[in-house]
Amino acid sequence: KVSDQITLSTDVRVGTQLIKAGEYLVTCDTKTVKFTRLEQTYEGPGHWQKASDKPFEFVCKGKELPTKSERTELNMPPGSDGVPVLAKMYIRGSNIEHTFN
Repeated sequence: KVSDQITLSTDVRVGTQLIKAGEYLVTCDTKTVKFTRLEQTYEGPGHWQKASDKPFEFVCKGKELPTKSERTELNMPPGSDGVPVLAKMYIRGSNIEHTFN
């Protein structure tokens, strides 16, 4: 299982779902990729907790890579409606190229 915290600066379409801009914990357990929205705690900047809304879940699919990713990267080309579409994602510590189409 791998996870990392990401910031989406704009709304992003993942498959058929629209994920709103914000802070997310992205996790993969080799079967499911989850995007869990985070919100800042009263303790101030840098302190995050899971928000109460249900995470976005997607089937984990993609090809295996020869090495683990050193950082989390999102490939998001613009969709036909101008909203970025998450095409590929590499999660720090994972050797899977995650795809969502």
